[in-house]
Amino acid sequence: PPHGHAPEARCRALGRSRAGQQKADDSREVNARHVRVPGVAAGGLLWCLGRSNARPRRMVTLIRSSRRVDYPLALLSGVLLALSFPRYGHPAVAWIALVPVLVALSGWQGLPPRTPGQPPLRAFLLGLTAGIVHFVGTLYWTGTVVEQFGGLAKPVAIFAMLLLATYLAIYPALAALVTSRFIARMGGRGLFVAPAPWIAMEFLRGYMFGGFPWIPLGS
Repeated sequence: PPHGHAPEARCRALGRSRAGQQKADDSREVNARHVRVPGVAAGGLLWCLGRSNARPRRMVTLIRSSRRVDYPLALLSGVLLALSFPRYGHPAVAWIALVPVLVALSGWQGLPPRTPGQPPLRAFLLGLTAGIVHFVGTLYWTGTVVEQFGGLAKPVAIFAMLLLATYLAIYPALAALVTSRFIARMGGRGLFVAPAPWIAMEFLRGYMFGGFPWIPLGS
């Protein structure tokens, strides 16, 4: 009878509904996987971008840190240059006196072999800083001389000594400027040319405005 087939029909319908539900579940799982995959890829992409951006950030940090030590290096060279002469120094110091300021002029940022050099004005000021310290440390006694034998007041005598040291520091500043241009064009190899402008400026100092050939580094 027709009613006798009802349980069998209901079983087949239930089986089809369960199979359909299983397929739907499988489809949702597959779709979920496809949805998650782009998320993972996006996360990986962001991670890669973060890694790629880490190096520029590190470069900026190194550049800033290198700029912070430029002037201390120039000051150190000035002190070493002053210590290369008597009364308080020793000639052996002259062999390393220019190393700090040359490192500053190279613009080295802690990542070899990157030596881009310094901008012209900054290079000039670095050389001027080293030169002022150098000549104040070696010509300090001229203040006492002009005070005692020139009849100048002590503040005026000190100012005259500082003025003389600043004028003489222009020559190392020009040497630093020329050296920085060599470094900018040649990279680290430009450091090997650094003695040429230094010697040229010391030679020029001995003739300009009547000449002041005292305390050349080569002596």
